[in-house]
Amino acid sequence: MRTLALSAPLLLWSSSALAINMLSVGYTGGSRASGTAFTSGELSGSWEHVTEVDFNAMTLTDLVAYDVIVVQWNSSTELDVSWDTKMSTYVESGGGFWVEDPGSIDDLGSLASRSSVGCSPGVIVEEVEGLTDGIADSFVNCHIVFGEWDTDILSPLLKDGENTTMLYGEYGSGRVILSGPDHDYHASKTGSEEAMNQYAFVLNIVNWLGSESDACVPVTWYADADGDGYGDASSPVSECYAPEGYVSDSSDCDDSDPAAWSPSMWYDDFDGDGYGDPDEFYAVEACARPDGYTDASVATDCDDFDAGIYPGAEEVCDGEDNDCDGLVDPAGSPGSSMYFADADGDGYGDMDTMESRCGEGDGWVLDATDCDDTTASVYPGAAEYCDGIDNDCDGVTDPAESVDASSWYADADEDGYGDIDSATAGCTAPDGLIADATDCNDADASINPDATEVCDEVDNNCDGSIDGPESEDASMWFIDADGDGYGFEVVEEICEEVAVECDTASEDTGACFDEVCVEESSGITSCIEPEGYVSDNTDCDDGDADLYPGAPGFDDDCVALEDTGEPAEDTGVPADDTGEADADGDADTDADADADEGGDGGTDTGEDDKLGVEECGCATGSLSAGSPWMALVGLLALARRRND
Repeated sequence: MRTLALSAPLLLWSSSALAINMLSVGYTGGSRASGTAFTSGELSGSWEHVTEVDFNAMTLTDLVAYDVIVVQWNSSTELDVSWDTKMSTYVESGGGFWVEDPGSIDDLGSLASRSSVGCSPGVIVEEVEGLTDGIADSFVNCHIVFGEWDTDILSPLLKDGENTTMLYGEYGSGRVILSGPDHDYHASKTGSEEAMNQYAFVLNIVNWLGSESDACVPVTWYADADGDGYGDASSPVSECYAPEGYVSDSSDCDDSDPAAWSPSMWYDDFDGDGYGDPDEFYAVEACARPDGYTDASVATDCDDFDAGIYPGAEEVCDGEDNDCDGLVDPAGSPGSSMYFADADGDGYGDMDTMESRCGEGDGWVLDATDCDDTTASVYPGAAEYCDGIDNDCDGVTDPAESVDASSWYADADEDGYGDIDSATAGCTAPDGLIADATDCNDADASINPDATEVCDEVDNNCDGSIDGPESEDASMWFIDADGDGYGFEVVEEICEEVAVECDTASEDTGACFDEVCVEESSGITSCIEPEGYVSDNTDCDDGDADLYPGAPGFDDDCVALEDTGEPAEDTGVPADDTGEADADGDADTDADADADEGGDGGTDTGEDDKLGVEECGCATGSLSAGSPWMALVGLLALARRRND
């Protein structure tokens, strides 16, 4: 067991076998050579194997408990083996570090600057005592090719021309090796020359990594009497180097006949289901079938880690290819059910497209109630719309309860306006029903929103009012504030500026404004006479009950009559009185009147006892702007009306 002290040497040897604590990292199924080296007794100490994930989680304190760390070639997960982190400290403290065929040169950080890939069949690194002992040339056939190597860290370099097949070196008190994928240590101890080379390679690599010197490590060799490259397992010797006529292989079936060794290829049956793994990586050549192996005829297992999976096994719904036919949970597997295609992905299947399956997914569902598997919005329970489609698959298209259905109304009197109290829902209009719902009396065709309102005690145009002021035959009424039976009307001119078009053909001058005036009467319209109003509009002064057309002392034009103090004489003929007496006190005669015409100062008005219209400026029924007196009366009345 090591500590982190840089000066502490490794405990390397125990009698004839190296006592070492080793940690291997990578795929568990390929670590047989490492484990066998310990179980066979050729390496003493302890061996532990961890996954890539477990290794990445280990701290430097965890790592220094091991003398040697080997990273297997078939590791697939990215490993934390950067030289710039914990691995440099581990090696400097005396640890042995072997990375075989790293997944990415970037994993090594500054340990190697760049790399490329190449092959060199039949090439082996030069012999290094304790590292390459007993490894046949035919073992190495294709390598990772590293370009430049950081000579400040590792030396010397082992190269075959331009191809670096394996790099090794010392750094501080530790050892480091990088090798290509064919420096393999996964195969078992027994078997072909290649398998034995791999096994011997493990021993040599571990010995070299764990050793501080190049001391000899004995290896078992086997006699090859017929020179066929295969040794006799019954004639082992233990030497540091291969004696003449000895090889590391022990698989020869007949060491007296170079053509009769005849080993067969046997395939690993790791799960013991009687079918071997077709991957030749785990196959061995031997004279007789080793335990746990099969011949080539049944080397057809597609999962040699599961005894329930092999050619001919029964398929079940478990997510596995049980019978090695390339299909996982095929149709008809025991435990399967009938599923239906759900092409539109709405969760409802088409009953006309079915298949026996192990589970839902990939466009298959247990439901078979979709009536249109091409439209995701059509399925049982979907909302119905007025679209000509049976959205909810109930066999009814565009029912009255559709989300966007309209309301339709009866038009009993056929005036084009419907009765709101007769609503019927539907996507289309039922016979005799219309979309309008504004009729207030569907029994009378003359009553509807478009009818003319008249004074008949009926709401003819359905505006909610009966005999309103807009009624066609409504009368105009005028206020009679003084109660004399005569109404008073004020006509007011109201003007406002309105925008009008003023563009010319050649120039856009923008908006113009024009003054528009309208006259508004103070009278009101109504079908009945409002209280305080009369139909007459000829009152001269609506604030004086004694002043109205024809009132005592006034004529029909509200002109005051002259009071002579004597009863007027009725002559029976039209009067021609000038309103003035002659010098003798008699009334003027026609002759006098005629004599006055053209005179100098005559004031004959042609009427008796009243002012002329032009003199007073009065006009019957309305104010005249030419009469100051009447204008004053009108203004006073208007002011009083506005105040009221």
